[in-house]
Amino acid sequence: MNLLRYLGKNIFFVLAVITLTIYLPLFAIWTQLNNRETLKNWLEKSSLYENIVEDFFELTQSAPQNNESRESNKSSPLESSTDKGPLKREELLAILKQTYNEEFLRSGAHEILDGTYDWLEKKAEKPVYEVSLGEKAPELASKLGGELKLRLAKLPECSYAELIALEEKGFDPLQATCVPAGYDLNKQIDEYAAKYAQEDSFLYDATLSSNNLSMSKDVLEGLPSMFGLLNTLLFVLPLFLVIFTGLYVLTSTKRLESLERLGTRFFTTGLFAFLGFLILLSSRGWFKGADPNSGAEPGTKGPGFLQNIIGSIWNQAIGDIAKTGMILGVVIVLLGVGIWVGAWFVQNNKSGNIDNKKEEKVKT
Repeated sequence: MNLLRYLGKNIFFVLAVITLTIYLPLFAIWTQLNNRETLKNWLEKSSLYENIVEDFFELTQSAPQNNESRESNKSSPLESSTDKGPLKREELLAILKQTYNEEFLRSGAHEILDGTYDWLEKKAEKPVYEVSLGEKAPELASKLGGELKLRLAKLPECSYAELIALEEKGFDPLQATCVPAGYDLNKQIDEYAAKYAQEDSFLYDATLSSNNLSMSKDVLEGLPSMFGLLNTLLFVLPLFLVIFTGLYVLTSTKRLESLERLGTRFFTTGLFAFLGFLILLSSRGWFKGADPNSGAEPGTKGPGFLQNIIGSIWNQAIGDIAKTGMILGVVIVLLGVGIWVGAWFVQNNKSGNIDNKKEEKVKT
């Protein structure tokens, strides 16, 4: 019987320690990922909405012209030769950023996150979202056309020599230094702007839709179930911890000493967790391309911008998870100290009372 009690006591102790060890990182990680607002905040601080249009624009500027553009001698608004024409590169970029503004990009990102989380939380049978960048094409055409008309209206009429040159390469509004006589600005520029907004814009016809996702029935049902299981574990594991620690103490013959041992284990587990998350916090910035200091601003623009944004989000995630884990580690340390001190105090009090009674008996 004593052997069974001894084995049971130690099994419950080990189970309690394992439960606590699992719960600490699970709580720190899942309380962040389980909250859609946290992810939205990470995106906000990553400067994604401020920089993505400009960064994509820089990519298209550095890319070589395609064969069709070379053969037609036409320049797209998104190619590097715009600095020579009436509409400068910075001016075109400003039009793009006004059209695909931060509010539009933020709304699209939130729609994707909300649709995904509604599915994971079993509020919908599948992810439901659709963000069409092409819906902004008319607005882009209007802004681009309006700006070109203003600039071209200020150009002089083409000379005979200039007209001869135009016959060879064609009239390109973006490269124009003069306007042919009789050129219908309203009609031609509207057609030109609409064409580029609907065919050559790097953001046109980019539709992010849940209908394009190819997921099996097992995935559609499995991921939400796993999501729910992890949420359940956040509430069940503390209950198991209380049960295992209670059984450990109840099966011990020296319960106060068992409580002291339990307090010591809580203290060391919480301390190691705190130190582990502190090391994790110091690892921010290890992701290549991310800013190691704040973890909020992308490092550079251009071809590496996506890596910088991912690095920024990664650093924010690491920071928030580590801070949550450190706080929880401190709570567990304090709990362990409280258990140990409480057990020690009761035990010393009890020993003192027994000694007093012995002294009284001796005196009588």
